[in-house]
Amino acid sequence: MALGPEFELWKEKFSSQIFFPSLADRIPSKQNPAYKDYCQQLGISENEKDPFVLLTTIGRRGPSTFVFEAVKEYSTERVKAFRNKLGLNQREFAVLFDITRTTLSKIEQGKSSYSTIVYFIELCEEVPEALAWLLETRGQYIHDDKRVNIESGTLLNVSIKKR
Repeated sequence: MALGPEFELWKEKFSSQIFFPSLADRIPSKQNPAYKDYCQQLGISENEKDPFVLLTTIGRRGPSTFVFEAVKEYSTERVKAFRNKLGLNQREFAVLFDITRTTLSKIEQGKSSYSTIVYFIELCEEVPEALAWLLETRGQYIHDDKRVNIESGTLLNVSIKKR
């Protein structure tokens, strides 16, 4: 489903010198009596001019099923830091996440994003239940001592509950 007439379905990237009209339409008008309240509720200035800030705050939910959110980049440094926090070397981490060591190395060096893999790694770092599921399904491929250390949660300062 296209987001608007200027977003062709088959195209992967879009660029424009102006903010896309179909996205701008999602941002309430400053003349709207509730505009000030919207801004206050979402913690932004009513004088905010950055269309991306406005889109991802007061325009986040508009008259469609699409939700716009600010994207935070999960950096290659965080992938490596997470691996180190788990106490795993590249081979063990790659085996746990069912990727090749070469792929992990490229991600950590910033030579490739492999966004789906990186999103899954981020999910496992931020959601202990996801990491617990991964350990349950693939934990047998890493050394028992390391798996137990991760499951205990002491390395991550979180509680990882087995399902």
